[in-house]
Amino acid sequence: MYGFRMAHEQTEVARGDDVSPSGNARRVLVTGSAGFIGRCLVARLNALGVEVHGVDLRSSDHPTRHMNVTDASDVCQVFESIRPTHVVHCAAIVD
Repeated sequence: MYGFRMAHEQTEVARGDDVSPSGNARRVLVTGSAGFIGRCLVARLNALGVEVHGVDLRSSDHPTRHMNVTDASDVCQVFESIRPTHVVHCAAIVD
């Protein structure tokens, strides 16, 4: 029921349903939120009223928390503090 579908199909998050099956508010963590795709996704989720948390190595024009996805302690610390119900991984390392 909860998963990724083709772009033309609506998902529960895309419709703005902000309650998870357990009854808790949805918190979406977007890695790479300072990049092009991550930035667009964060903006769209914010517009839908979803609680979204962006993480990236770079700063951004929207609130972004610094996190290195290759550092296990960084990842654990962010997951423990945010406790996301969903994660969208858009981060990439480029040379």
